[in-house]
Amino acid sequence: MTAEKWPQLIDGLISKTHSGAVTWSSPTEDTLVVLFGAGAVRITYNEHRYYTLTLLNKEGRVLEERIAKDFSRVDQVNEQRLFEVIHTLWELARRQALKVNDVWDQALKELV
Repeated sequence: MTAEKWPQLIDGLISKTHSGAVTWSSPTEDTLVVLFGAGAVRITYNEHRYYTLTLLNKEGRVLEERIAKDFSRVDQVNEQRLFEVIHTLWELARRQALKVNDVWDQALKELV
């Protein structure tokens, strides 16, 4: 039942992250979190090239998780697509949480 909701959630997060409508934080180097009224979404990444997308309630309890592995060397198109989409979300969220563009702008302003 919730399988069809994951793509909607991921697409919505990508869109809202692009527009700046959501704010991500990075509590650890391999974790990104965005809060919303009913809970949060957490993305973790590990050295085995797995992303874990987790839906949490207000108390921080795990409600559901989706794991995406890099299948670029295997013929699993749907799983590879999921990995690529979550990777895109990870990169956008990470840049926002760590204020990458602000650091670049400040560096260029001061050093160039």
